[in-house]
Order: sequence, then structure tokens, then C-alpha cells
Amino acid sequence: MLANGNAAAANVPTRDNAVQIWDADSGEGLSAFGLGAFNRNDMSVSSDGEQMLFHTTDTVGYVSLTPKKPKPIPLPMPDRRAIGSVNGLAFSPDNSRAAIYRGGWEGISILEWDVTKKKIVQNGTVPINAHDIAFNIGMGDSFQWTPEGQHWLVKGHLLLECKSGNPVWMLQSLPGVYVSPIMLDHETLLVPVQSKTNRETFLVSVPFPWEQIRRATAALSDPSQPALLRPGASVSMEFNPGPLRFMPADQMAQVLGQPLAERLKTFGMKVEANQSTVLYLKYQEQTGDALQVVERRSPFDFRGTPTGQSVNETRYQLEVGWKQAGTDRVYWKTTSQGSTARSTNAATISDQSIHQEMVDRLKRQLNSLMIPYFIPEDPTIPLLPAISSR
Repeated sequence: MLANGNAAAANVPTRDNAVQIWDADSGEGLSAFGLGAFNRNDMSVSSDGEQMLFHTTDTVGYVSLTPKKPKPIPLPMPDRRAIGSVNGLAFSPDNSRAAIYRGGWEGISILEWDVTKKKIVQNGTVPINAHDIAFNIGMGDSFQWTPEGQHWLVKGHLLLECKSGNPVWMLQSLPGVYVSPIMLDHETLLVPVQSKTNRETFLVSVPFPWEQIRRATAALSDPSQPALLRPGASVSMEFNPGPLRFMPADQMAQVLGQPLAERLKTFGMKVEANQSTVLYLKYQEQTGDALQVVERRSPFDFRGTPTGQSVNETRYQLEVGWKQAGTDRVYWKTTSQGSTARSTNAATISDQSIHQEMVDRLKRQLNSLMIPYFIPEDPTIPLLPAISSR
């Protein structure tokens, strides 16, 4: 249904894959136009109901829905290969701008246009990857502008500042959440949550912490505001290993440090020796349970056939944080623990092979770790990004 309430648009599976528009009261067809390789998840209607943003295999464009013969207008692209899979698209509240986002392990790419001038105004990668956008991609509003037009909300729990592209707030993943939270208005998110006991679904109200976000972003924008860490700074990295099962400590330091160093680059931070602020990693491993190896003969073979082989799992503990060099003063930290997966597609199964799979998975998790990029000296000013939970 278009915003004026008098007409409806839909992608109809006709021979030319047409978009058709009807009068909602009379059911009379008003217009139709083809867009080629296109489906209903590849369109977004403007707030006034008069324009539609669309995406095809190699084009992003818009079309006015009011003429008898709507004419699609393509928007300029950085290059033809840059489109690929689009996870969300939307007009700004005043319909003067349009944006799409794409997610991958390299990061979330945001492409924004000034629609009136038909030019690209932003094309960058946000330092957070698709692993963080954990909600069901097929349900809910995947990409929205906030009502004032200054932020994007991605999958209902990641708030990005349009001007900089930086993440300024994140809603921590909640147990039982199976669709994207819904932006009710400028102040509130509604989060659908499923009860663990009776499987009933209910809504939880989560307020946007705008005052925290405004204070932190204002401090970040003020060069005179003292800060322990800010984008563009030089920092050091430190690896403190405990017992390790297979890799030498220097190799493990390189393996786990590399994704974090790449994350720091996206904030313009340089890793150099002897800096006052240090990103540290504490990591250790230990031998876990003996696991019996079974072979599954099909995807539906849940029990498997014993092979007579067993392997020993690896358990790990990890701590990542920012601290003051040469002291025990920690500005921020996060901890996690885990173990090797209980299933594998490896052709040869051994202690070492399942350990390597665990390390590869841990690298991906570090690549998506939400690391603060702004830590003000004033403890009353929040870090960026701010994080909320239910």
C-alpha cells in the first residue's frame, strides 16, 4: 500500500516481471512497468507514496509512480561490479536521498545518493560485518532512516551516523529474538521476543539512548575534548598468551591480531610501538572432552555411525580490551570462551584439524567484534559506539 492510502503497488510474476499499480478503492489498474530481474524484496516506496526505489542485478534506480507511463531512472554507480547482493534500501524521510546497504565478511557497505542531483554522496565500508547483523534477513525492515534523516538503522539493532558512516549505537543480541526489531518512532524500538517456556511471542520496548549518543558524538567532534582514544590515533597492540595446544605464541598472535588490526584501520588508527593506549588480547587454550567421531550418511542421519575414532576438543578463553600502557588500568574489555565445534566437513578429522576450524571461527568473531573507537577522558561521557540491552 502506498503512503497516500489510495493506491497499491506490487511485483507481479508476469512474463516481463512487471510492477503494477492499482487504485485501492476500485481495484482498477493504473499503470505497469517492467524492471527485468527484480523481486518484491528489491523495492522500497517513499514516505509520500509517489516514488519507488528499486534494485536489479546491475542497477539501482527510482521511478515516479504517479504518471500513466512510469519511467525508471537509474542512479549512477561507482562501477558495474559494485552492486552484487543488496540487503536493504530506502529513501530518506524527505525523499531527497536514497541509500542501500550490502553486508559481507569484509564489512557493511553503504552507498548513498542525492536523488535530486543524481550523484553519489557516500560510498564506504562500515567497520562491522554481516556476522553482527544476526537477525533473520527475510523478515522485518532491514534498513531504515531515522525520522530526522541523520542516522540509518540496520536490521533493527545497529545505528549508523549518515555523516560519518560510523556505528554510534548497537542493541545487543537478545535471546529469543527471531525477527528484526521495529522502529516505532524516533524514541522507541519494539523487539519481538519469543518466550522460552510457552513459545509465545511478546513485544519488548527498548528506548534509543539519544542523549548518550548526542553527548558522545558531540565530544568526538570537538578536537579540544580530551580523549584516551579517538579515530586517527596511533595505538599499540599486545598479545598475552597462556597455554596453547598447537600453534606457537608468535603465530597465534599474528592470526588473532590481524582481524583486529584491520578493524582499527577502518577508524584510521595506526598500530605502532610504545603508544600510550594499548589494545590487548589475553588468550589461552586447554584440552577438553574426548569426542567420539561418527559419520553421517545423510543430512537426516542425526545419530551417525560410530567410526571407532575419537578426538580431543580444545577449549579457549579470550579477553580483548583497551588499557593504559605499562599499567593495569583497563578502559574497556570484553571476554568470551568457547570450544571446537561438534560437527565438521573436514575430510580428515584430528585434534589439529578441529582446532584449526575453531581458530578460523574465532578469527571471524574477532572480525565482527564491536570495539570502541572513542573513549573520552571524562567518565561521564559514553564510549562510542554506545551499547544497549533489554
